Amino acid sequence: MKYSAEEKFLLDACVLSKPVLSGGYDASRLDWEKIVSSAEVHWLGFYLDKIIKTHRLKIENKYLKRIERLKERERARHSYYRRKLPVILRALNKAKVNYVLLKGGYLAFKLFPAGARFLSDIDILVQKEDKAKAEEALFKKGFKEDKNKSTKVTTVLNDVNGLEVDLDTELGILKKILPAEELLQNTVKLRLLGEKAPVLNHEYNLLHLALHTSMTHSFYNISKLVDINEYLKKYKVDMARLEAIARQKGVFRAAFLPVAFTGILWHNKTGLSYNIEHKRARYFIKYNLRNALKRGYDSRSAFYGYVIPVLLADSFELKFRLIKDYIVKKVKLA
Repeated sequence: MKYSAEEKFLLDACVLSKPVLSGGYDASRLDWEKIVSSAEVHWLGFYLDKIIKTHRLKIENKYLKRIERLKERERARHSYYRRKLPVILRALNKAKVNYVLLKGGYLAFKLFPAGARFLSDIDILVQKEDKAKAEEALFKKGFKEDKNKSTKVTTVLNDVNGLEVDLDTELGILKKILPAEELLQNTVKLRLLGEKAPVLNHEYNLLHLALHTSMTHSFYNISKLVDINEYLKKYKVDMARLEAIARQKGVFRAAFLPVAFTGILWHNKTGLSYNIEHKRARYFIKYNLRNALKRGYDSRSAFYGYVIPVLLADSFELKFRLIKDYIVKKVKLA
């Protein structure tokens, strides 16, 4: 897969969070129609606006107006979901449903600035025996089932304004790797928008995000990488425990294979901090990028297995100018 200059710009702006424009980007030469259109698809108006203002980029007024509309769209959707999510949580709690709030329903309100994280729906994993009870609780709040979308293991509900809630009893292709029973046993309860909400603990949350990205989404999906990057910036994850879980499940390669090479988050002689001090970090990061982006390397799980640790490094605010330079100038893709 070949990245255009516009895709590389968005990768820097929204995933690495630290584009250094003087290192190879000339904003005036970028196709802003492509950039804004891509931001519209991925709901990235907030990030694009932030990077334009931070670097004082000079772009045409018509694109600035479109970006403002994207931000307003994101704010409006976020505001509506913010009003409705407590209603959903309160109903499930009152009905004593055994459930866990997954992905965006949690991340959008606990991790991201208001409106910065797009929500297409709210994913809730429920205990199989409690599914009917969960449905009834939400029916009472005005939700109706979309029988054209519902399956044996997923009930799709919509409110009058189209807000979608998916009640799942398993995680699709991840069901054998992350069984519902196991996930429901590895939760923590926190206050979310004034209500108690069970969410996955940090290790299972990050593993779910990584596997969801690498095994169920397209080869190039900026928004999913943003989730992982922002999560690592905010929370301290027990990486040794996460590694043990991934190895036990046989998904270490799909999620964190390069950690064995970079030693990210480990303070030992294979660790990233050690290699930075001894001026060896460049080799390890370039190794990851080369394997992630080289011609013919089109396995999604393997691709993210190499890219995610690069994001880990960025999340700990290590100033890897070489990441951008390598992607922009040195990787040649067919």
